[in-house]
Amino acid sequence: TLLEICFDADVPLKERTPSEKERFYEKRHRLPEPSCKELATLISQCLNYTPGERPSFRTILRDLTQLQPHNLVDVTSVNPDCPVSDPTVFQKRYLKKIRELGEGHFGKVSLYCYDPTNDGTGEMVAVKSLKSGCSQQLLTSWKREIEILKTLYHENIVKYKGCCSEQ
Repeated sequence: TLLEICFDADVPLKERTPSEKERFYEKRHRLPEPSCKELATLISQCLNYTPGERPSFRTILRDLTQLQPHNLVDVTSVNPDCPVSDPTVFQKRYLKKIRELGEGHFGKVSLYCYDPTNDGTGEMVAVKSLKSGCSQQLLTSWKREIEILKTLYHENIVKYKGCCSEQ
């Protein structure tokens, strides 16, 4: 609940499939943290992978009550000192369209600026949008292309950043 509040009701990993979520937690990745140190510490304790080390409800209530309102004034969504552990998590709301780049077999490719901090320092990314109403064969081919791109690392090959299944 605290993460949802800090991230404007955006549920972490909501775009992920159950198997992707399972891999995320099996590898014990960490979810993004708010910039407020006290709040980040409390959330981190609540999300401890060892159940016995998680705080009780009374402890959580006490710690939330002790948070001073002036400490929460400058809370930003993500703590820059604690990078998101899964770099393939991209949120559509941070994409700002620049222009169309072209159209291919699977759909359109557009140039976007991915700027989660909304300060103009975002990264330029190409976004491939799958054609709506595509066949199962086309969808399977597209997924195969994604799997291939994930494994390729060369300066002359587009780097795979992530996948979004939203419309």
